[in-house]
Amino acid sequence: MGTGSLHTPWAGGPYTPHGHGVPPHPMGTAAGTVVTAVPMPTDEPWCPTLQDIGQAFAYMGADLEALRCRRLLPPELCPMDTRLDPSCSLEQGNLSAADTLALVTQLGDICKLLTVCVVACPCRYPDRARRELVTLLCFLSLDRTLRCQPLPDLWHLLHCLLEGIVAWKEQLPALCLSLCQLSQHHHSLLAVTRLLPDITHRERELRRRLSLCAMAQLLGKAPCTVLSLGAQEELPALEQLLAQSWPDSLQLHTHPDAADLEQESCYLSRSLLYLADVVVGAERPQEEQRGHLQRLCAQLEQYFGSGLREDMGQFYRSQLKNLATVLYVKWHELLE
Repeated sequence: MGTGSLHTPWAGGPYTPHGHGVPPHPMGTAAGTVVTAVPMPTDEPWCPTLQDIGQAFAYMGADLEALRCRRLLPPELCPMDTRLDPSCSLEQGNLSAADTLALVTQLGDICKLLTVCVVACPCRYPDRARRELVTLLCFLSLDRTLRCQPLPDLWHLLHCLLEGIVAWKEQLPALCLSLCQLSQHHHSLLAVTRLLPDITHRERELRRRLSLCAMAQLLGKAPCTVLSLGAQEELPALEQLLAQSWPDSLQLHTHPDAADLEQESCYLSRSLLYLADVVVGAERPQEEQRGHLQRLCAQLEQYFGSGLREDMGQFYRSQLKNLATVLYVKWHELLE
């Protein structure tokens, strides 16, 4: 599957071991229960390795081919599909309600187990392993079915993984690059950004920096150009990106039909506005940053207000203009 399209990581559906001659994995089964297949030493608790985690998701039917081909994660986190009987696979993207419930339950149980392990034995998961696990979990969350499901256990696990990273400043650029490479589709990049928790300072920093990287990538720039920015340089960088985010300035060549091209440009512009709002955040800017936010408000009015025409039958333009109006009001309130 191409990196620029929406994909379904859970291509095979939830794994069902009964009747297929495949032994249950130590981290989970089709019923969502967690069992122990190896004897646990008495002096320290058993914690799954990266290989255990990768195998568990593969047994559940996760399609990790894209991660493996692009070498975004180490091989132990991206094993080949280990199911012996292909008849247990389902058609991609056609999960029934029961399959969806089983998938969500399995994922929740694994996330609960990993959360306990990450909190109780943090030394078992060093910084690089945590970064790779965050990347894997975000990739799995891009499944079309899972996007419509509440995933509190996954969200809590991401929070624990991020807060346990020791060398945060060193890991932040690599984490942003890994997450940006999960997809080239603006819907997917926006979904990853929204999935990340935003409770602590470092989580908000990750969301802001990832949003800038995603905007740069979607506008045809190298994401690494915004990775080295300081906190005071984020809004100035956003000014440059926002000026290129209105539909008429976007260069798309995916649709031969002019109407389809214009509609896709508006939807891309809409995602860029949502990402820009993540960068601005919900906190009042410091005095030296107020001028940048004022110019961002002026850009919204220039490019998405009076500068964006609306015609009959172009509902997508009205949606974009309404979003820009909401953001204009929100950002102006931060200046008061």
